[in-house]
Amino acid sequence: MTDQYLHEAFKFYNKLNDAEKDMLKSGSKIVTFNKGSFIEANSSQCHGLLYIISGQIRVYMTSDEGKEITLFRLLPGDVCVLSASCIIHNLNFDVLIQFEAKTEVVQIRADVIEALKQQNSAVENYLLELVSGSFSEVMWVMEKVVFTPMTTRLCEYLIERSALEESNTLHITHADIANDLGSAREVVSRLLKYLQNEGAIIQSRGVIELQDLKLLSRF
Repeated sequence: MTDQYLHEAFKFYNKLNDAEKDMLKSGSKIVTFNKGSFIEANSSQCHGLLYIISGQIRVYMTSDEGKEITLFRLLPGDVCVLSASCIIHNLNFDVLIQFEAKTEVVQIRADVIEALKQQNSAVENYLLELVSGSFSEVMWVMEKVVFTPMTTRLCEYLIERSALEESNTLHITHADIANDLGSAREVVSRLLKYLQNEGAIIQSRGVIELQDLKLLSRF
C-alpha cells in the first residue's frame, strides 16, 4: 500500500537501487492522526518524515509564556521534514505539529532515512531541499512579524484562510487568529472590529464572514 505513495511523494525514489527501495518500504507505514492531536518535534523526539495523504497539519512554535505563532501549514502531497529534524546535522529546532483535521500520513522511520541519506546522495540532496524550503517559510513569517503592520498581516491572513477553506465564511475564533499570527487576542479583536466598521467583514460568535475581499486587499 505504501509503495504507491512512496513513488508519488519522493522524487529520489527512482534513484534508489532495489535494496534501498526495500529498506524504504520496510521502514514506512501509514498512520492516521485524529483531529486536534499533536506531536512534538525536536532533537530528542524524532518522528521521521511525514508525507501527507489527506488532512491538514499546522507547524508552530510556542514561547516560554505560552504564546504561539504558526510557521506554516502542510496539505495533502506535502512532506514534513521538521518532524525528522534529528537526522539533519546541526539542526536544533523545536516545533509542535498539530493535526487540524483527521490526517493520514506515510511515516518513514528516522533511522531508515538516516541510512539512506548516508548511502545515496539523492536522498541527502532531497532532505536539504526540504529543509531549505521549510526555513524559507519560517523566515518569511518572521519578516512579516517584524516589518509588516498588524492590520496588513491580519487582512492577508483572512484572505489566505478563505482561499485555504474555499469559503468566505470562516469558523474561527479571535484566539485562533492570534495564535496563528503570534499576536495578542486583544489586538486581533480590536482590528477585526475596525475591519467590521469599515464594511470588510461581519462577525458573529466564532464566525467571520468576509464581505469585501477587494477592500481587504487594499488594506
